[in-house]
Amino acid sequence: MLTSQQRDSLNRALVEYLVEQNVPQATIGDVASTLGVSSADSVGGLGLEAKWSAVIRLQRKILDLEAHIAALEQDRTLPPSSAIAAVDWLPRQPATIEFKGHRSHVTAVAFHPVWSTLVSASEDGTINVWDTQTGELERTIRAHTRAVTGLVFAASGRLASCSGDLSIKVWDSANDYANIRTLIGHEHTVSAVNFVPPQDSLLLSASRDNTVRVWQVDSGYCLRVIKGHSDWVRTLAPSFDGQLFVSAGSDREARIVTIDTGESRAVAAGHEHVIECVAIAPPASAKTIGKLQGQDYSIEDTNLRYFATGSRDKNIIIWDSRGEKVTTLHGHDNWVRGLVFHPNGKHLISVSDDKTLRVWDLETPKLVKTIVAHSHFVTCIAWGGAQSIATGSIDALVKLWK
Repeated sequence: MLTSQQRDSLNRALVEYLVEQNVPQATIGDVASTLGVSSADSVGGLGLEAKWSAVIRLQRKILDLEAHIAALEQDRTLPPSSAIAAVDWLPRQPATIEFKGHRSHVTAVAFHPVWSTLVSASEDGTINVWDTQTGELERTIRAHTRAVTGLVFAASGRLASCSGDLSIKVWDSANDYANIRTLIGHEHTVSAVNFVPPQDSLLLSASRDNTVRVWQVDSGYCLRVIKGHSDWVRTLAPSFDGQLFVSAGSDREARIVTIDTGESRAVAAGHEHVIECVAIAPPASAKTIGKLQGQDYSIEDTNLRYFATGSRDKNIIIWDSRGEKVTTLHGHDNWVRGLVFHPNGKHLISVSDDKTLRVWDLETPKLVKTIVAHSHFVTCIAWGGAQSIATGSIDALVKLWK
């Protein structure tokens, strides 16, 4: 249902449209009288089609919010076993939607935390905003002057991007993706960004200048420059409790670091080539992996217990919080470029330059599914709720798997 302000604005747009179409003045007067507006009223130059499209987008977002609230209410009433079963899903061929619109390699993908929106980034410096229900391109953001290297949404809906132009930008998705902050300080390519949960008031960034920076989002102030890596820091991920993060890169090491102090807690070394990606195991996955070590962690435990790294050595290694290797997953035929843990706690999903998406069973641990996802290198992956995954590729396509 439209608000009174939306209804009045739409009525004025209808009258303006009739004027633009040279409809007889008598007819315009009758319509205006029926709608309760003056034929002289203006809508600020925003025509009927644009106004109607804006209203439809707004209504769609309202419906998304209502559906999200309903899903949360349903999950709250389910017993724990049923809640886990509700997301016990794996991607399957073919892809549900192929998003076409990028003119260069796709470098990153991210789902909005509430809306049916997917964003994707490209080497040409743009960010595309897609509707995951219709497959339509909603807008293109001319975000950076060089390749966009990372994207992440905060729980609030803010979007952060980073680039080879040395900058990090924060965008307000609720205000037509207006650029609300630009963070400058790194001395080389910024490779990855991530908001720190649970408040998302801090932002982490990794760079080719061998450092990780901690930023205060609202002020744009750099709180801390963290050193420790001897080469390009390519990837990072914060723990779910917001106390620690894991960073990794060209020095083949993954470091567990305390955010407040910048102190390294542990170093995980075991890959034979550059580490491209890292993912923190959520509580459900930590419980499953813990059984491999004879541990029994609570599903409510948000501490960093385990994490996974993917490397150019074609392997995935799962580590514990001491930097000790738990297991190695072999199977990819080329660089491993992206990792996501399945919320059911049982699976890890990876993408690679071998063009595939692979699903790993964490209980065994073994490869259980392989999908040829793209015609070229698969560069990125994102989890989008209970039953959706997005992938991006050198082939300039973004695909949605449901």
